[in-house]
Amino acid sequence: MSNPSQQLSKVLSEGPKIRDLIQMHDGELNLEVPQEVSRATIDALINGHTGYCNLTGIDVLKNALIERCFQQHGKLCDPAEILVSNGSSQALFMLMKCILSNADEVLIPNPCWPAYRSYIELNGGIAVDYEMGHMGLDIVEIRKLVTLQNQGVDY
Repeated sequence: MSNPSQQLSKVLSEGPKIRDLIQMHDGELNLEVPQEVSRATIDALINGHTGYCNLTGIDVLKNALIERCFQQHGKLCDPAEILVSNGSSQALFMLMKCILSNADEVLIPNPCWPAYRSYIELNGGIAVDYEMGHMGLDIVEIRKLVTLQNQGVDY
């Protein structure tokens, strides 16, 4: 059996042939950058805004997200509840840091991004692989992989 990286490479190489596959393997969106974003980036560079920002996100952006959440959902969030990351890898690593206890098991669908295992293991968890297959998720098979006692949690 091939390892997860080999499986991922195979899926990505066959990507154009697979119907409904959304390739996000390199994090590159197929969107044009709006002119106002390009201008704001240039202005920020010219004005010396080249250092690191607050690790949870720029306050102006977080406040705008809070306002939008309130407008769309009627929910007022605390700024401490908002995390703006520079990508999914940072967000997933930080999530694992927050929720994993030593030896917690995390199910990883394969094929997957190879770094997922590292995020889990670096934060004290145990990565448990399962095969996605061509039919998608098999909930019955996934439930068999869960080793913790069901403590009133319906999964």
